[in-house]
Amino acid sequence: MRALPAILLAAWCAGCAGGAPSPAAPDEGPYVLVLGTAQDGGLPHVACTCVRCEAARRNPALRRRVASLALIVPATGRRYLIDATPDIREQIDALPAGYLRTNGPWARMVAREEIDLRETAYGASVPLDHGVRVIPLAVPHRDEDSDTVGYRIEGPRRTLLYVPDTDGWSAWDPPLTRALEGCDVALLDGTFGSADELPGRDVSKIGHPLIGDTMRLLEEPVRSKRVAVYFTHLNHSNDTVDPKSAAAERVRAAGFAIAAEGQRFPL
Repeated sequence: MRALPAILLAAWCAGCAGGAPSPAAPDEGPYVLVLGTAQDGGLPHVACTCVRCEAARRNPALRRRVASLALIVPATGRRYLIDATPDIREQIDALPAGYLRTNGPWARMVAREEIDLRETAYGASVPLDHGVRVIPLAVPHRDEDSDTVGYRIEGPRRTLLYVPDTDGWSAWDPPLTRALEGCDVALLDGTFGSADELPGRDVSKIGHPLIGDTMRLLEEPVRSKRVAVYFTHLNHSNDTVDPKSAAAERVRAAGFAIAAEGQRFPL
């Protein structure tokens, strides 16, 4: 997740354009909402005529927006966006918030001081509100344009780890299993399902763990139900983008899952 220059954690509320936010029912706790689950090119992928992309063009229900999360605190009306994607307009429209819809481009918002940019050190705890805090994690990946960041999101009841974009898990030091300690849910990089799904390219050199590698690494904690693992950031070449595919069924049979747009994870 190219988070630092694109967006670190943008917070807005229903009343940011004027007036106060509208609190929700007091018994409705904070939660994470999945806004997208596709690799950066989305599904359908531009100019691609593979069977998955063509099917998504014919059937809008098969389309996937680019991987992104929203952290929502109903009690205060605040929403926090993790990862600004090419699909941000539709993703913001999927939420009950009007502030970002009604303002100009990001740079203009910064110039007008409508956005307060705050850089945060890796490993530092960032308190939000209503018992929620986030901890940015340094993630090994291609850093030619920016850092790559994951997030540990801790709520009053549950903790979620979000790492949609990373090199193979062998590059992690400390290991992924350490980062998962105390987590109830993990949304992890599922870019590729097979090493041969991109003809003419060596997937191992692109820099993502295969879904099968992740399942082997986390077989025990998932089987013992210490953590629930969902795959996100799915490339258009990945058979698991079709929830009815045999590949997706194998993932589910192993105790793992594929993240879906609109899915909620209580914190």
